[in-house]
Amino acid sequence: MSALSPAAPLLATGNPNGIVRLWSMTDPRHPTVVATLSGSSAAQTVMTFSPDGEVLVGEDSQSIIHLWDVSGPGSPVTVGTITQSSGPVTVSLPAAPTGGRLAAIATSDGIDLLNISASAIIRRLCAGSGDPVTAAQWHQYVPGLPYETPCAAEG
Repeated sequence: MSALSPAAPLLATGNPNGIVRLWSMTDPRHPTVVATLSGSSAAQTVMTFSPDGEVLVGEDSQSIIHLWDVSGPGSPVTVGTITQSSGPVTVSLPAAPTGGRLAAIATSDGIDLLNISASAIIRRLCAGSGDPVTAAQWHQYVPGLPYETPCAAEG
């Protein structure tokens, strides 16, 4: 499985063992690996980039959706995973101006739209935590980004 970034000369490939690589296509005759992505252990069945080319989404053969921030192709960051328990899923990223919505279409449950923008993820974390997000929670849910107090204490 593979996907070509709409915003950069970047190709993502996935092999049957779940290894996902980013390739620089600056010289198409001599592509070079710029990163190997972590987080997947099963074959990717779907791969697509967000319209702005900053997020790579892959769905593996176990119906787990993987999200990677590839805005810095040489140092990609795992954003998270979405596990679907309802069976096969079709993944697409609508060509919205912000590219911030992931549409996961399950065959038996209809359509789930998940906002994957950083601000939406932070709002969900704050709403689910009940209290301001601690540094430990931040590093668990937003790995790779420096800690900032995202939830203002109500007062």
